[in-house]
Amino acid sequence: MLLAQLAADDGSPTVLIDIYRLQQSAFEEGGLRALLESTATRKLIFDGRADADALFHLHQTRLTNVCDCQVLCARHLDAAAAAAPSGSTTDGVATGSVPSSCVPSSRPLSQGRLPGLGKALEACPSLLAGKHGQSLAQLKKLAHALFVPELGGRYEVWKTRPLAPALMEYAAADVAHLHAMVAAWGDVVRADEMRQITSRRLHEAISGAKAAKGPHMAQRDF
Repeated sequence: MLLAQLAADDGSPTVLIDIYRLQQSAFEEGGLRALLESTATRKLIFDGRADADALFHLHQTRLTNVCDCQVLCARHLDAAAAAAPSGSTTDGVATGSVPSSCVPSSRPLSQGRLPGLGKALEACPSLLAGKHGQSLAQLKKLAHALFVPELGGRYEVWKTRPLAPALMEYAAADVAHLHAMVAAWGDVVRADEMRQITSRRLHEAISGAKAAKGPHMAQRDF
C-alpha cells in the first residue's frame, strides 16, 4: 500500500496520505488506524478487499463499518436487469436505481464477473455524462500512460516523489465519486446486509487461502 485516499461528503478536497513515506506513523501518530477501525464513522470503499488485506497484515489495521460501492453497483445492475423489458440489454449506461425488493438478495441476477470502478462510474447517473465523464476518461488515459506497462508506463512511478500530478488526480478520483454512488444506489442494499457482505468479503481477503489479488477477484462472491 503506497497511498491512502480520504474524501468527505462535504465537498472538501480529497486527502492523499503518503503511506510509502510515512509508513506506521500515518496509522499511529497520524490517527489513520483509529479512523479506519472506528465503529462510529462509516467508510466508503470500492472493492476494498486487497486494501483490507494489506492494512491488516502490513499495518495491523482492520477496516470496520464499511459500505462497499462495488456491492451497491452490482445490486443496482441486478435490479436494472430485472426491470428491463424481455429481450433488451442493460450492458449500457444505467440511468437510475430500482429498490432492492425487486431482486431477492439470495438470487443475484448478474452472476459471473463483478463490476469494476470504471463500470460503476459509467453507470452512476450523476457521473455518466458531461464534464464529469469527459474529465474522468481523460484523466484515466493520462495516468495509465504513466504506470501501465503495456502503454509504456512503469508501476514504479507510484514510488517517485513528488508524485506526478496526473497520478495524484487519478488516486483522488478513486474515492471522490463514491459518495455520488451511495446517493444514487444507497437503497439497493439494506444496511444490515451490507455489513454482513462486506465483513465476510474483507475477512476472506485477510484470512482466505488465496491471495487478495488476481483474476479470481473479478468473480462474483455475493
